[in-house]
Amino acid sequence: LVLIGCDSFAISDYYQRTLGLNPGIETGRVEQGGSVHIDPRGGTAPYEIEVQERFLAYECEESGIGDLEERDGAFVFRAGDSIGTVGVTCTDGRGVTVAQSLDIVPARPTDFSVDAEEPRHPQRVTLAWRHDKPGAEGFRVRYRRSGGDWEQRELEENPDDGPEFDAIVDGLSPGEEYKFELTTYLDEFESPPAQATQETEDQNDENDDG
Repeated sequence: LVLIGCDSFAISDYYQRTLGLNPGIETGRVEQGGSVHIDPRGGTAPYEIEVQERFLAYECEESGIGDLEERDGAFVFRAGDSIGTVGVTCTDGRGVTVAQSLDIVPARPTDFSVDAEEPRHPQRVTLAWRHDKPGAEGFRVRYRRSGGDWEQRELEENPDDGPEFDAIVDGLSPGEEYKFELTTYLDEFESPPAQATQETEDQNDENDDG
């Protein structure tokens, strides 16, 4: 059973404790509103696919966990706006059943940009982005300059106050290129990152402007 179109990662201690999953199993990850193609791979047709709720950190009453579609023998799961873990089960024509877990994580921020000129300061940049999906707890930014270590901050912006957001990251080094990654999260569930690169103002440039 292969989930196509999603990230995969090994089961963590968290999932072993809360869901009782085997650490040898891999879990897929799909964003709210995203799609995953389910490929039974092996076994004997016909196949019966089921997607069932295992644990929800946020339940969206309108769209639920999503919908499973079958077209010409191909299976596609379209995630709803709930956030949590579902189980994907495949039973083939001989009654052999295999299962895999799939995390529905918050949707990543969109239209993400980093501006070093407003407010103009050699150690500060302004992040701007959009986010209009329900259920997220907050935003997290990671950043590093070339060759440096990653730093991380949880931003104060409330996802319910959107859809447009901005935040200032300060304490940076002047005249350095930084890579930024912005995610949304709820408990253990975190979106893939939106990414941007920006060079901070040079200290000498600011002095020249003065």
